[in-house]
Amino acid sequence: MTSLLMATAILCSSADVQDSFLVRAPVPDVANWMIAHQNDVVASMKCRVVQRSGDRVRVVKETAVGVFEFVSQEQITQDGSGNIYYKSRLLQSIRGGMTENSIDVSLRQYGASTLVTISGSVSVSGVSPFQVQVGANTAKRGFRNLMERTFR
Repeated sequence: MTSLLMATAILCSSADVQDSFLVRAPVPDVANWMIAHQNDVVASMKCRVVQRSGDRVRVVKETAVGVFEFVSQEQITQDGSGNIYYKSRLLQSIRGGMTENSIDVSLRQYGASTLVTISGSVSVSGVSPFQVQVGANTAKRGFRNLMERTFR
């Protein structure tokens, strides 16, 4: 029984990523663009939106280790200083064994530019730690590339 528990623990891998960068536009412009292009933002992370309903989004991600399908809840808020915050949290894993998926993006004014910070955490059953880290880094890099390309 102990070896079964140890094998189960080993087969659930996690990764955390974070990145910050500047884009040449004010916070309202960046936020409005992200809201208008939500599916492009998801696609930049190598995912495909299957369905949107209110604050819930059903997504498919195809990787070298399999297909992941899940439902997340999205939330966008603004604080009193005009900073914008986007949150996405895993509600349901439909296929692929994802046990956690959270993404946080903050948009803060930095002079005439916007400081974009993305943080993400993911945990997946049955996938090696290296593969989970590669997937998380690929998503983070795709998001950054899209934002920098859009707001040159």
